[in-house]
Amino acid sequence: MTTSIATRNWHAHILSGLMGEDRKLTVTGEVEVAGGAYTPSLARAHADASAEDLVLNLIVEPGDGTTAFTWKPVRYSQSIPTGTCEKVRIRHDAEEVARVPVQLLQSVTE
Repeated sequence: MTTSIATRNWHAHILSGLMGEDRKLTVTGEVEVAGGAYTPSLARAHADASAEDLVLNLIVEPGDGTTAFTWKPVRYSQSIPTGTCEKVRIRHDAEEVARVPVQLLQSVTE
């Protein structure tokens, strides 16, 4: 049985460094949880769907605190090799809850 979870404001981007520097992929979003009683996080799935997709598992762990519902930020970041990651798929309890296109950003140095 899968449970529906509310999420919003997903963004994914690759910050392209100068020649020879690692490129960094960052994924951010928000998850609705029962206040301080739960903490959301993102972890890379064992197998990605394709070379162009990154699959992340949304994990919500119980904690202590209030049970009033609130939105909590969630973030994932990793260095990636040269190549293309076109989209990120977010899954919770084996159900896809978001599909996020990846934007390529160029770093600017002075």
